[in-house]
Amino acid sequence: MTLDASASVQPRVGVVIVMFNAIEHWPRLRAALAAQTYRAFEVVVVDNASGPEARLSDADMPAGFRLVQLPENIGYAAANNRAAAVLQTEFLAFLNPDAFPEPEWLEKLLAAAARHPEAAAFGSTMLRDGEIGYFDGVGDSYWAGGAPYRGGQGRHRQFLHAEGEVFSVSAVAALFRRQTFLDLGGFDERFFAVLVDVDLGFRLRLAGGSAVQAPDAVVRHISGSTIGRRSAFRTYHTFRNRLWIYVKNMPALFFWLGLPAHAAMTGLELLIVSMRGGWKEAWLGLKHGWKDLPAMIETRRALQAARKVSLHDLAKTMVWSPIDPFLRRPKIWREEGAGAPAKVL
Repeated sequence: MTLDASASVQPRVGVVIVMFNAIEHWPRLRAALAAQTYRAFEVVVVDNASGPEARLSDADMPAGFRLVQLPENIGYAAANNRAAAVLQTEFLAFLNPDAFPEPEWLEKLLAAAARHPEAAAFGSTMLRDGEIGYFDGVGDSYWAGGAPYRGGQGRHRQFLHAEGEVFSVSAVAALFRRQTFLDLGGFDERFFAVLVDVDLGFRLRLAGGSAVQAPDAVVRHISGSTIGRRSAFRTYHTFRNRLWIYVKNMPALFFWLGLPAHAAMTGLELLIVSMRGGWKEAWLGLKHGWKDLPAMIETRRALQAARKVSLHDLAKTMVWSPIDPFLRRPKIWREEGAGAPAKVL
């Protein structure tokens, strides 16, 4: 199936959309995909056991769209993997149901992929829907103390950044080379949801791969519409999964050097969350994270043994200033100068 009018054109891109009680966004999202200037794509929609009143049906699927209805919520990570497994396209485009792409979104992502054959992941410029003039993200950055953050989130849009590398791309709206995604094992399903894309991006870095941010591939995102910006669900999974990412992926030298900063950051976050009334979920996330550390350490051994990137090159991809995460300052650099400063947004 393809949205191209010519039956002879095979889709190069498989767009993956995981739905969970987000049916109110479907008409707008479907229209945004129908308006894409690049047409050789197909769509797999995974309904992750939405409530009866919020479920899509085959009748809601236009030509070129497939619906996979799951009997239970298997998590954001697993649902995306399920869709990726049934697609045979060259590229996978992950798109959240509350992220609405501009007409040239896919065309611009594929153009970036053509310019950067060495890269495996390509990120979008996310603008906050309904908040004119503000970014919701221009790539994910990773502070060396073990704190991932969405670069540019909530910052005023003065101009678009230049195209360049980022630590990882946000799966809210991103393009991946399908074979690389499969070779990496896809999203880690143990994470269930939240920060699963950062974990994948870290593993891509460890394997010697890279990610590029495409400034002219634009989507408008309703941030937190599914799980909330400060919900109990998000708090729990953020504290648990952030710990797992650090233990699982960080090379030993950086792990031990950054451990005091990681502990201090976690303590500060606990204090802030507790002041908002979310201490119980945060502590529970940490508790369960510690409980399952043996499994993460076992995975870590395999990842570090297979690591292809040098410590020097990995260090250049991270943020080392403790101020940047609080300012949501993005780190974007060009090939000719890895680590060169990005434009300040």
